[in-house]
Amino acid sequence: MNDAPVLFILAAGSASRMKSCKQLCVLNNGKYMINHLLDEAKKVNFSKIWIITGQYHEAIQAVVPVSVPCLYFKDWAKGMGATIAHAAAIWEKENQGACAVFSVSDQPTISTEILNKLVVTTGDLIQCQYSNGAEGPPTKFGPRYRSRLLELTGAKGAKSIVQQNLSNRKLLSFPSGWVDMDTPKDYEAYKLSGYNTAD
Repeated sequence: MNDAPVLFILAAGSASRMKSCKQLCVLNNGKYMINHLLDEAKKVNFSKIWIITGQYHEAIQAVVPVSVPCLYFKDWAKGMGATIAHAAAIWEKENQGACAVFSVSDQPTISTEILNKLVVTTGDLIQCQYSNGAEGPPTKFGPRYRSRLLELTGAKGAKSIVQQNLSNRKLLSFPSGWVDMDTPKDYEAYKLSGYNTAD
């Protein structure tokens, strides 16, 4: 088994508020958001990168390199929790990575720097903290949390697991992590912001 962490890019949702495939939003650096994330991730020592897709599987698969597996999750409509559980099952089956990093696919300022910090920082529960005080992905989980990840269901993500293990959690600074792409208004605000990658 390769002990370098694996990376799961979660891109299975319907983007109901964006009303289109937000992973194909063009960023200020001229790249599709999903390709920007992949380009940053490829510079980091991940043993494997998987993209978990759903409603927009074909659109995403059409723009990413064939070397990166786009794995269609047929039950994507069950929500983020179910999608994370599906990813955790792949992690278990493939037996790769001492830890797994879970990244959403709508943070346009994600960078090699923050992903590498997650990989090299010791600890098996590492979350990011944004400049607005919020905490969230990308998040690294060690294998002792995999059984809990496998139990997730519905729309809620892995926040409950983190909250129940705060004494074990480490926080990494990701100031611009609060910038996301949930709505067309978010996208327009991002384009005007001048952001390219994380601070």
